[in-house]
Amino acid sequence: MSSLILPFTILAAAIVLATPTASPVVSTANGTIHGGTCLDTEANYFLSIPFAEPPLGDLRFASPRPYSKTFGNLDATSPAPSCIQFTREMSGGSIQSEDCLYLNIWTPANASASSSSLPVKVWLYGGTNQYGSISYPLYQGCESATDAIIVSLNYRSGPLGWFALEDAELTGNFALQDQLLGLRWVQENIRAFGGDPSKVLLFGQSAGAIDALAISTLPEAPKYMKAVALESTPGSYLPTLSQAAEWNRLFTSELNCTSSSTTTNLSAQAIRKCLRSVSVSQLNSTVSILSKQANPDSVPLVGTPYNNYGQGNAWGPNIDGSLITQSPAQAGSRVPLIIGSNAQDGTFYTFAAYGTSSLTLTHADYDDFLVGNFGPYASLVNQTYPLSLFNKTSLPVFEAMSTVVTHSRLRCFSRAGADVSMRSHGVSAHTYSFNHAPSCDWMDQVPNRAAVLELLGATHTAEIAFVFGHTQNLPPPSGTCNFTSAEVTMSKWMVGAWTNMARGGSPGMEWPAFEEGGEGLGVNFGDEAVVGEIDYSMCDFWDRVWEDMLEH
Repeated sequence: MSSLILPFTILAAAIVLATPTASPVVSTANGTIHGGTCLDTEANYFLSIPFAEPPLGDLRFASPRPYSKTFGNLDATSPAPSCIQFTREMSGGSIQSEDCLYLNIWTPANASASSSSLPVKVWLYGGTNQYGSISYPLYQGCESATDAIIVSLNYRSGPLGWFALEDAELTGNFALQDQLLGLRWVQENIRAFGGDPSKVLLFGQSAGAIDALAISTLPEAPKYMKAVALESTPGSYLPTLSQAAEWNRLFTSELNCTSSSTTTNLSAQAIRKCLRSVSVSQLNSTVSILSKQANPDSVPLVGTPYNNYGQGNAWGPNIDGSLITQSPAQAGSRVPLIIGSNAQDGTFYTFAAYGTSSLTLTHADYDDFLVGNFGPYASLVNQTYPLSLFNKTSLPVFEAMSTVVTHSRLRCFSRAGADVSMRSHGVSAHTYSFNHAPSCDWMDQVPNRAAVLELLGATHTAEIAFVFGHTQNLPPPSGTCNFTSAEVTMSKWMVGAWTNMARGGSPGMEWPAFEEGGEGLGVNFGDEAVVGEIDYSMCDFWDRVWEDMLEH
């Protein structure tokens, strides 16, 4: 095992305070964009740039259209509106609107169209494809726009982004098309900001990683990106259009957009007209009602074929037969990839489901969790993960549930995703495990954050602050905690590796490529970044379980 050394000095240089001069200005085909300067770093920002027509009227529940208007002079210094949030809210305090298809850009202060050819990193946020926003402070790029350009783009959430029903002649995946349109905008416009459209990394976390993987499997993916980075992607076994329709048929019925359990007595046009007339509050309340009906015991949902991929929590891509013709988990990425998970990803899901009741979970709760997720396979999973394995921990049921979620949906998919991409397309894959519990809080919406985050450990989302270079004033934007010097070094290493993927399709440094069978080396991010084996010993078991569930 060897410690990885940060080999480039540009990232190790201290961040200095920017001295604001004239506001940065960029000219595009749509008009002139006036940005701002980051306060504490040598970077510029351009916020709330439209890349698609507002998805309103006939464009509601429809594919997006490229933004075609001219805007003369655009003030790009105010936060973008967030897309409508479902089930919970992570909008960073920005307004919510259906007119939300905007992107943000951060550039080094010296970037220019005439003298720069910088790598570009395009971010897709997570949030179960039901919530999230480019205006959330954790995703701002002032700290990581050192020798690369950072782009983040909004996409429609929940039913507005993912509703799919053959009876309405709607195949869904509208949000995926939003993301593709954003990538197309980058190809056509990023040179004006000093970026190189041939050096693009698409990176995403959680649901954003599911979407990023889906895009990377498309035949046209190499036109849009050099590489992809997938952070804690909870698998990409997708429902078919007909499976998605089962859920969406209930949704239309609850909205009174049909008069029966099927929609055969309404025309496709009538269903679409009804859906486009429903208010946002009606959509939100219907999502909440059906989510509770689908999961009355509020167990953490792994999202398996047995429970219809989580049903109410399963807004996301489907195999529509046109845009997506094969499950991404079986297709594999067509571009080089980084793929990994966090050592305790599952604690996030367990605590989100149970809250403080996580401290008093019982054997019966564990049984309900296993049956709710694995049905006829519950006994087999229980034999492999008996509570007795966790008796040495202070919260054995909480730890058992969290471990099952981590292994079944996140860690083992990292191995499977790397393996299928390498075998199917011959691309290089680089795996990691993020094992470090950050010393600072990174999410501002968690009550009693210090105690909760100590319980969660190296949980879901824990790596995001490192990838974005947030090492001071945590949680963003104005917290009071600063990372340790070792954490700062690791953050710089991760920022650099992700940038190298954009630049040349390889993380560089001493990060070895994944080997067929998954027994090779990856990077373990603990107190420092260390090359070593990642523990995939449980993954043969989960591969067999998933394969059997998919067949039956």
